[in-house]
Amino acid sequence: YPAALELADSDWTDNGDNTASYKQAITLSVGEQMIVPITFKIARGVRGDLVNRAEISDARDLNGRPAIDFDSTPDNIQNNDSGGQVTTADDDNTAGNGKQGEDEDDADPEDITVESFDLALRKTTTAVGTVRANTDVLFTIEIFNQGTVSARNIRINEFLPTGFILSPNDANGWNRLTSNQVEKTLTNLLLPQTSTAVNILLRILPDTKAGNYTNTAEIAAATDNNGDAALDIDATFDDNPNNDRLVNDAIDDDGTLDEDDHDVEIIDVCDIIPPVLVGVPADIELECTDAIPTPPILYTDLTATDESSPNVQLAFNELSTQSSGDDCSAFNYTITRTWTATDICGNSSTGQQVITIRD
Repeated sequence: YPAALELADSDWTDNGDNTASYKQAITLSVGEQMIVPITFKIARGVRGDLVNRAEISDARDLNGRPAIDFDSTPDNIQNNDSGGQVTTADDDNTAGNGKQGEDEDDADPEDITVESFDLALRKTTTAVGTVRANTDVLFTIEIFNQGTVSARNIRINEFLPTGFILSPNDANGWNRLTSNQVEKTLTNLLLPQTSTAVNILLRILPDTKAGNYTNTAEIAAATDNNGDAALDIDATFDDNPNNDRLVNDAIDDDGTLDEDDHDVEIIDVCDIIPPVLVGVPADIELECTDAIPTPPILYTDLTATDESSPNVQLAFNELSTQSSGDDCSAFNYTITRTWTATDICGNSSTGQQVITIRD
């Protein structure tokens, strides 16, 4: 029998070489016949056509002596029998004379076509580049029926990273299960070698920090056209987003490198939280004879903190009104010092010190 089959019959002995022997001796009278069943289990991942062969390996007369068959030669050698080709006139033929070049009727093959249930999922997004917090992001989840069996009741789980929620603007029929999981079931029949798609709109919360966020979609369950729970040929449907091998956007792997019932999409988020300046001097008043203090040294005396990154750019600007008006302005004026902190997402904050000089 083919390696794709596993013997699952206690009435037969597995010989360990992809052959099996019936455990009981069969006695047949002249003109009598007997049906001998054998049961196999098809190994997971197998698809397409298989050919299984059976042959009489030995026969004896009532006295226990080896019997010589009139039109065939019983043995346990595969493929040495004439005729008996599947889907030909000799298939199931019991009237041939193998000793005259016809079908050797002590052997016969049977072919079976193994149907395959094979769904794949691919997740993409319309977002390009960096996405700002407090915005909606559209994702598209495509489901492909790569098998030979129709599918329906395809339940899809969408796992949301921290900082993402199902958008209030989503109108695609998703159901919230937990704070980080939503689901949708596609009830329409999905024919073999066709695909369908469903969108989902997610919102990035306003306080989400900058970074890369992984959104995962996975097929949790599906049925065949009869409503029976289906086992996928190269993936395992479940509710666990962390137990699948992954090649992003791949749908053609056999499960070795990628379990194609799930896929991810990574979103690069920039926050909308400005950095905080630290060390901005307070406003002061001076006499015109007083020394004007030196501005604090950037990144040493004056710094900034940020929610998402320590990489904050600092800038300094100084504006004086001295001598910009009448003669009094030479002794009565202001100096305005402005510091600006800008983070990697372009968020900025400013701090000011106003120095007032009086005569």
